[in-house]
Amino acid sequence: MPDDFKLEDHSLQPIRVERLAGCIYVALTDEVPDFAPFRAAAAPLLAPYGLTDARVAFESTLIEKANWKLVMENARECYHCAASHPELRRSFPVNFGQGFDFGESDHNRRYNERMEELGLPTEPSMGAWWHVGRYPLNPGMQSLSMDGRPVVARRLVELDEPHIGGLRWANEPNSFCHALPEYAFMFTAIPTGPQETRVVSKWLVHKDAVEGVDFQIDALTEMWTKTNLQDRELAENNQRGVNGLGYRPGPFSLDAEELAIRFNDWYRDTLHTACAHD
Repeated sequence: MPDDFKLEDHSLQPIRVERLAGCIYVALTDEVPDFAPFRAAAAPLLAPYGLTDARVAFESTLIEKANWKLVMENARECYHCAASHPELRRSFPVNFGQGFDFGESDHNRRYNERMEELGLPTEPSMGAWWHVGRYPLNPGMQSLSMDGRPVVARRLVELDEPHIGGLRWANEPNSFCHALPEYAFMFTAIPTGPQETRVVSKWLVHKDAVEGVDFQIDALTEMWTKTNLQDRELAENNQRGVNGLGYRPGPFSLDAEELAIRFNDWYRDTLHTACAHD
């Protein structure tokens, strides 16, 4: 290049990066919503899980023959969980209402009181493109696993209390995560075509947890792997139905599909904004 060529005028495009309690969020454009409200809500909830001291123990990829939006709508509601996820429902309370409300049972009341004693807030928070909240597991359960027992001996949470439930946080357009006392699970859906989606799942454990000593990969991943395969069947069946000549759209359940409604509202608003800019 000539002598007056300036490298800084032809550099790679910069990207925006935000760090939150061990998680890294990347934006490929400056036209993104304010990250601060999500950080303020999620940081204190995530802090006890020590994800800055975690590592990826296992990663899997599933190809689903379904539109990305169908995959995400399925991931944004648990209306189907009681019937379709027998492994998940053993430990996860699949029946909850609007606002991530798990009800006023004696079990949930005692859980909320105990979390308050431990300084672990249980009030959920939501924004236009994110939500985060702590939840109780079913009575007697300590983790999201095949039998509800811990699957990693080296815990992420430095607390002696075995029944602290789980923490769920999700971001539009394509992610949800669960943190348990001893591991975290992260789910991302990436569109690869009009009727194909790549689902990437990651299991995180403490950086000092040793495979074969503190955990076994099969036990760590079994419940979520089964759940992912069940969800793939649902999404692909849904896609075949949408493609059918007899398909007619129907209404959402206001109580059971609140998060799916929020996802669709976000999707439409974002699409309209993008089209208006064009």
